[in-house]
Amino acid sequence: MESLPHVTDEVNFKPNKMECCKRVGVEGDKLQLDTFGIELEIPPGAIDSEAPRDIYLRVLTDTPNLGISKEEMSVCFGVQCLAPHDLVLKLPVTYTIPHCAVITRYSSVEAVLYTGEGEYSPDAEVKEPIPLTQSGIPNCNIERDLLRLQMNHFCWAFIRFKLNVFFGGKRMCCLPFAQQQLPEERTPVILRAYLYDGVKGSKEIASQEEEIGFAHIHPEAEVLIKVAEVDVKMTCFIKDDPIGNHAAHTVTYDELRIGRRWTKSFNLDLSSQLDKRIVVTLKVGQTGQSLVELLCMFNFAMNSSGKLDDFEKKLTTVARNVATRVDIDNLRKALRLQPGDVQHYVNDNPNSSYMVTLSMIQDWRKKQTKATECGALKDVLEKAGQIHLANELFGT
Repeated sequence: MESLPHVTDEVNFKPNKMECCKRVGVEGDKLQLDTFGIELEIPPGAIDSEAPRDIYLRVLTDTPNLGISKEEMSVCFGVQCLAPHDLVLKLPVTYTIPHCAVITRYSSVEAVLYTGEGEYSPDAEVKEPIPLTQSGIPNCNIERDLLRLQMNHFCWAFIRFKLNVFFGGKRMCCLPFAQQQLPEERTPVILRAYLYDGVKGSKEIASQEEEIGFAHIHPEAEVLIKVAEVDVKMTCFIKDDPIGNHAAHTVTYDELRIGRRWTKSFNLDLSSQLDKRIVVTLKVGQTGQSLVELLCMFNFAMNSSGKLDDFEKKLTTVARNVATRVDIDNLRKALRLQPGDVQHYVNDNPNSSYMVTLSMIQDWRKKQTKATECGALKDVLEKAGQIHLANELFGT
């Protein structure tokens, strides 16, 4: 059976897999958190036990108050490994962790380890920071886009890089969201902009906005942080005019260096804009530097009276309910589309099945007439197996 290519299955995709567990014995094994690209390798002989032991690997996505100095920058997630308290490692284990540092000479960048015993919590006691070299135990080898940390015991750990002429900044990303159901009066229209470290897994965490009724309105965009002591500013414009009750938001350099995720909300008044499609430009970057411009499209489906089209409301309800790969594929077949016909919707709306479905049925609507579109949509939903949804929208 043909299936829709490359559509994120939101039901199976969330929640993100933040931890995993394996029983590991003398033969060793690997624990992997694929969403975050994190791996723990336990070599053969590291666990000298007659019976395999339960080992837990967890990603730490929050940022504790480590009291890090101004000469250090956060560039990766932390890790936590839990094991029975009586387990003593005979050989070092290796963590592979993606990072977002921009580095010109990897061998000349120093890493610092912040660690502690037991299960991690934001108020956990932190040991003295440990400068890491490429030899000895613990050690850290920094490569392009990832680091390898070797340790001889299980614990929780955060890595920071020391700033120098070979490491001056990092890659961050911005991902904007807007309400899936835009207000009829066009005010306030909420744009929520996420700014986060550009490491694997960050985008998936930000995408949980979809669970509260928001959807991507622009693909993830890279923002380089490369000038010391300069803040990042976010501003919304229509053409060259700033808009929003808070037209600009600032994330300070110290906040960027410490490494959290920030969400900045803009309340936009678009009531004076009469077009069905309105482009808002979100400019992001360090003050005084070249800015990244994200062209965010707000699509208002309007009829001649200026009210939100009742049938369009039905389409948005369908898009919210037809969200899994299987359901979208069944809808595609009911619309008599081939898998290849749907690919451009997927390309235009990566990681948002809501927008894939909505765009697909909005284009289908253009081929219908006002007199027949309700009956046609009900028929399509029934053929797609959405009997309950068809009855909810149109009655039995």
